[in-house]
Amino acid sequence: RRLAAASHDNFIDVYDASRKYQRLCRCAGHSSYLTHIDWSADGSMIQSNDGAYELLYFNPESGRQIYHSQRDTLWHSWTGVLGFPVMGIWREGTDGTDVNALCRSWKDPRFLANDPLVGEPEVVVTAGDDGRLRLFNFPCVIEHGPDRSYLAHCSHVLGVRFSPDNRYVASVGGFDRTIMQWKVLRVAKEDLAGGGRGGGGEIVVYQPPQRQVFDTPLMDSGKGGGGKDDGKKDDGKKDLIKVPEFCYEVITTTSDIKGAGTDCGVFCVLYGTRATSAELRLENGPENFSRGKVDTFLLRPLGDLGEIRQVRIGHDSKGAMPRWHLDKLLVRCLGSSDTVPALSGILGAVAMGAAAMTNGATTTATKTTATTSPYMGTQILFPCNEWFARDLSDGKTVRILKPAGEAVSDLTGPRSIRYRLAIRTSDVKGAGTDANVSIQFFGEFAGKKVQSPQIKLESSANDFERGREDIFEVAAAVGDIKAIRIGHDNTGIAAGWHLNSVGVSAPGLPKEIQFVANRWLATD
Repeated sequence: RRLAAASHDNFIDVYDASRKYQRLCRCAGHSSYLTHIDWSADGSMIQSNDGAYELLYFNPESGRQIYHSQRDTLWHSWTGVLGFPVMGIWREGTDGTDVNALCRSWKDPRFLANDPLVGEPEVVVTAGDDGRLRLFNFPCVIEHGPDRSYLAHCSHVLGVRFSPDNRYVASVGGFDRTIMQWKVLRVAKEDLAGGGRGGGGEIVVYQPPQRQVFDTPLMDSGKGGGGKDDGKKDDGKKDLIKVPEFCYEVITTTSDIKGAGTDCGVFCVLYGTRATSAELRLENGPENFSRGKVDTFLLRPLGDLGEIRQVRIGHDSKGAMPRWHLDKLLVRCLGSSDTVPALSGILGAVAMGAAAMTNGATTTATKTTATTSPYMGTQILFPCNEWFARDLSDGKTVRILKPAGEAVSDLTGPRSIRYRLAIRTSDVKGAGTDANVSIQFFGEFAGKKVQSPQIKLESSANDFERGREDIFEVAAAVGDIKAIRIGHDNTGIAAGWHLNSVGVSAPGLPKEIQFVANRWLATD
């Protein structure tokens, strides 16, 4: 019996379990840390994945890499996220860091009596950064293969495994630090359709409610008095008025970093030189605000807002992924005009600005003609590059964005500056870390000491590797920087970290500020 151990040093070591785990060989060839490893059914082959998205094969007897195809090899287990049999698990818009773990169901003759999947095709379960477990058929070779999705974790999921008898699935969460146990059920097709013996009922698919404007009949038409029925028949026609309806296009770009996507309700408010819009919900598809995705929304605030000078945008934190990293936002004034039904009451006064409130009564809007705006066709870029999360950066979930080249003024304290961090990990054995790294700035403004909140540093799964320099951009308002505090939460398999130095630069600084550490940040 042999044991194969893969680690962050890019090697796979094979040991002989019958000889007090004496090492037999070392498999070398990966250019990054190992993430998944599997044995062939006959024990003559090892396949492995790494952080650089490589799929390699090795001979466990000699440690040599095998370069020819292994498509006919039978594998004892399949936990790797790469390879032809699992190519369909990758959804549109995802990359190699979005699926963290995978496990194929087992076919062990010792557990056939209790196996709920006996006689059924094999399946594979995945776990990823969206907090969901997804169940696919195996092999899954269709692009964007169909799946069943299950949600229980409140953050990303790091590991998932079938029990040997396929009766259960265990999943391990990351941020929520929980272990979930799932029961595997053999569900008949008639039960899924609601026609089974148990009376499953109809399947109801939830659709989020859409905001609608209802046309309310006017209480006083100006004839007959008091809104009483004057005996005239309603011909079904509504009074129509012509109002300047301007269409605005809001384009959001979610950052392409780990955990950037969200499923929360996102909203925005447009502030123009002529008027301010109501709170507008941004939603037109189930995959809105996924990592690296560009979403386009068409908004009709019923009126010319003028030149858009700022945007208020945020989310309600109600979702399985309550974090969002917005890269930028673009607003375009498309400029169109339409005929819309006349509105009455408070809604008419707010939405159209064409009704007057007098002693609780509302007078009818008069007919107006459509006009054009000098801002039609203009587009304004609003950079962001910030987290919208209660537990990251400054903890804000709503932000005011200014056009490119402008900054949000704050006369009571130091202004926020975007700093470029160059974090250099030492080139010594075991220097890299898997832990979550954060930084805090200490500065001085107007003779007073100022400090920033702890800012989590995370852009990809390959951060803080041995001998690497990682670049981050963060915002802080601390005035003149005097010191920094950097550390990690001591989580992960290899938590110890040997930090060489941290360089801080910004457009307003004459040169990079160097903070030299050259020491271990570890409890052991």
